[in-house]
Amino acid sequence: MLAAMGAVDELIGKWRANPDADATVALCSFLSTTAGMEDLIREVGTNAQTWHLDDPQVMLAVGRMFLDSQLLPEAQAALVSAGKADGRDARAFRYLGEVLLRRGDAMRAEKVLARAIQLGSQDADTQLWHERATVYVALQKRVGIQAVAAEVARTLPKKNSIPPPTVTPRAGSLSDEVTNPRGNALSFDDPTTVMDSAANWQLDKHPSAHPVARAPVASPPDALPKAPKVPAGLGVSSAAAATHGSKAPGPRPLSAPPPLPGFFEPASPPKSTPPPLPKSTPPPLPELSALGGAAQSVEAHSPRPAQPTPAPLPPIDLPGGNGMHSLSDGQPTLELSPAIRAQLAPQVPAFAQAPAPTASPAPFVPDPRRQEPTIPGRAALQVEIDDSASVTAEHVLEHLALVGVYEKGGGAPPAWERPPKEKSRGVWTLAILAFLVGVGGSGGFVYTQKVRAEKAAQAEALTSEVSSMLHDGKLDDLAASDGKLNAVFELDSRNQKAARLWLENRVLNALMGPGEAPGIDAAIHRARSVEVPEEQLAFGQVASFMAEGDLAGAAALLSKWDKKVAQDPMYQLTAGAALDLAGDNRAFERYQAAVKLDPDLIPAQVFLSTLALIELGPEQAKPVVDEALKRLDDRPSGKALVALRWVAEGAEGDLPAKAKLSEEEREKLPASLRSIPLLVDSLTSQDPKDSREKLKSAIGISRGPAIATWLGFVAVRNGDEELSRKAALRALKFSAIYPRARALAARVALLGGRLDEAKKAIETLDPKSSEVAVVRAVIGYETLDEGELSAALSTFGDEAKGGTTLKGLQTGLARLRGEPIPPDEQLKELAQPQAIWGNLVAVDYALDSGKLELAQELTKDWDSLTAAQALRRARLLRYQGQAKEAAEAAGKAEGATVPALLERCYDLLAAKDADGARNLAARYPTLLGPMNDWLKALIDAEDGKASLAAAKLSTLDEPPDVAPLPVRLLAARALAASGDKRAKGYVAALMKKHGNHPDVVIAAKAIGILR
Repeated sequence: MLAAMGAVDELIGKWRANPDADATVALCSFLSTTAGMEDLIREVGTNAQTWHLDDPQVMLAVGRMFLDSQLLPEAQAALVSAGKADGRDARAFRYLGEVLLRRGDAMRAEKVLARAIQLGSQDADTQLWHERATVYVALQKRVGIQAVAAEVARTLPKKNSIPPPTVTPRAGSLSDEVTNPRGNALSFDDPTTVMDSAANWQLDKHPSAHPVARAPVASPPDALPKAPKVPAGLGVSSAAAATHGSKAPGPRPLSAPPPLPGFFEPASPPKSTPPPLPKSTPPPLPELSALGGAAQSVEAHSPRPAQPTPAPLPPIDLPGGNGMHSLSDGQPTLELSPAIRAQLAPQVPAFAQAPAPTASPAPFVPDPRRQEPTIPGRAALQVEIDDSASVTAEHVLEHLALVGVYEKGGGAPPAWERPPKEKSRGVWTLAILAFLVGVGGSGGFVYTQKVRAEKAAQAEALTSEVSSMLHDGKLDDLAASDGKLNAVFELDSRNQKAARLWLENRVLNALMGPGEAPGIDAAIHRARSVEVPEEQLAFGQVASFMAEGDLAGAAALLSKWDKKVAQDPMYQLTAGAALDLAGDNRAFERYQAAVKLDPDLIPAQVFLSTLALIELGPEQAKPVVDEALKRLDDRPSGKALVALRWVAEGAEGDLPAKAKLSEEEREKLPASLRSIPLLVDSLTSQDPKDSREKLKSAIGISRGPAIATWLGFVAVRNGDEELSRKAALRALKFSAIYPRARALAARVALLGGRLDEAKKAIETLDPKSSEVAVVRAVIGYETLDEGELSAALSTFGDEAKGGTTLKGLQTGLARLRGEPIPPDEQLKELAQPQAIWGNLVAVDYALDSGKLELAQELTKDWDSLTAAQALRRARLLRYQGQAKEAAEAAGKAEGATVPALLERCYDLLAAKDADGARNLAARYPTLLGPMNDWLKALIDAEDGKASLAAAKLSTLDEPPDVAPLPVRLLAARALAASGDKRAKGYVAALMKKHGNHPDVVIAAKAIGILR
């Protein structure tokens, strides 16, 4: 562990000495798995962006390092640079996509990851990130980037993207060997391995780099031997190559440049060796990384006239007997000429005049711990200072020119020289230029403002036109407004009014269009992007929940926004539509508020009139409908409202001319009114099958529980149990709590004879409501409960009782009381579909009076029998002497009611099946109550057990005259069949009022009154 830490520290030191590509990549791999080193990570990233911005491999490693360290903005910048450097490398796009998704930008992340897949990155991780980005696009649009970032952090914890490098001890060495992600082994035993490998890698990747980039930089000045003669400005060989006989490894030395004029001349052997200067630490040379591009500009900016190539010079002898051979193959070493040396001698500083030490300096050995950075593509410069020479200003400038700090013959003048006087521009010239620039700028500004004003005027005109089109409520105008709004956005993309109108367009399409209207969430997002106040977007949020079918969520928003945006007509309209779909009666109040706030908002007028006709009836809805028709004129919506009012009034007479719609006009109706023309076709059709199909289609396209329930009641009046059930299910699908939908379900159960189901459906509903009262009345009639029927009818006013709707139930109450039978004409009129239960009551009266032909006529249209109809058909067949067919028809009468049980027993007795009748009565012992003993006595008497029946009847009292007629008929038949002495008087009393009743005739024949 300690060895590994030492290897890392040494790698950091090597990188700081020479931050080349390989060293940077290797260090990135360590820092990716190391915590608490953010300052070093940022230092590495900054250095890499300075020197290796065009190297895709380095920038990719830096980006992944930043990603692993959770520095996402820095990682994004580095990975973008990597992608620009190499647009075919899929890895840069893959990790850039991960960074974008972790920052919450799912839309851009999806595109970047798709690009990575196109470039060949088909691994599971890339596919996973692309799928997650696709999923989170909707979340970003709906909630924002913060939610996406939080969700990604929760579901996809961060894992290191760069595998940690391997650090293995080298055999026989205390140091380690590090393998960087490129696969190169970096040994710390050799001080030049890391930097040289990085330089070689850079040259391999960048062939255009200068060859001298492979040469290392010499050791710092404090590690150089003190020599009296120094080759000035060559800077191309290492200190080990300058020492004769040294075996230290090093790169090949570079060729020496030609001598500078006036300072260098062919050297000759020195006549005498001056004493060495006292050992002192010279000032350090500037770092090459700080010099920037100065090293490359030496050759370009230093004037060097052509000179003849000097002859080879003998080697320079260093103190101590060591000679300095040529620095490169075929190139002689150079030294200062004696003339120059003589000129420089008087200027040697005082500290250089100290006596030389007696001991000779040790041979120079390179220090492997010190090494200047090697910058790829630049020649490394080395300057060795001769401690024995006199240092002058010219000498210093010459050396500074060689390293690039000072440019001889060019650059900025020294501080001690007077700068040449520059010729200034004339005042008039500058004034004219300033005037022209000002005029041009002013003209451009004025022109820009003019163009902007023209575009603003065009945008304002278009938004006013679009607002009028949306208020008009025509489907064609809604479609046409799309293009106009696009034109507004092209003129002014930040137009807030246009953003609000675009949201209104999407919401009205959702409320009035026949199909789905996507784009509400996108319109809200766009409005927020242009800083439209949130209060103006409240109606869009409600519509968004409503479009997704979340009516509970839409209703929850109403309590949040009601106080803040109650004066927004679009909000009130949308809130009313949401409550309407939920079957809430408060929808009517919302529509009224929208119309009051903006009477020109035609969609609100249409919704309010439709709901008023359905819920309140034509009389109470008349003011609302009349006001709407004034604004609708001859539009298709106005004609549909006239037709709806005609149906609500009873569809009596011919259809008004203003209610007739062509096929083209029907296509222009809003979705809430498209079922009205089909309903009119159903009511006016002469073909029963066609009428049924039209009604079925109208139910299928109904929008909302109110209109679906209303169509269901039409099917109930027609006696069509199947269609009425379909309408009830559709209404309950919109809203399970809509009261009228539950009342419709109860009516459907009554059609099937399922009284228990009907009672269950109206539980918790207001018993005084008209629909619930009708159900109660029907149940009271079918169960022979005169009190319940009377109480239900008492909830209606005198005006309702005098109408056609309740006429059938009122006549049924008279039948239960035993009142005289109405004439045949009245019975035929009672059998109209508009009278609830009137057809069945008319058939009952016809059968009670023995008018079998009339009963046959009233039941001729009964194709598919309901339970209630099957009961009447069985009774008719029994009276006609078809006992077997009567028993089969009675079996279809589902449910257990008193009339149904009695009729089925009568039919079984007529078919000579006393045991079947006895078993049936045993199944419902409590249904008949006191009538159960009368029924058992009748069965025993019909089965030949008259004495047993007489014994049972001896304990029973005859039903009074106020008892329902079916009860008195059962008692009469039981007394007559058993031969009870009370039978003659009781049957005679019944014959006074019901002498033609078939059951009374049967009892009279049994005791001999009739033959």
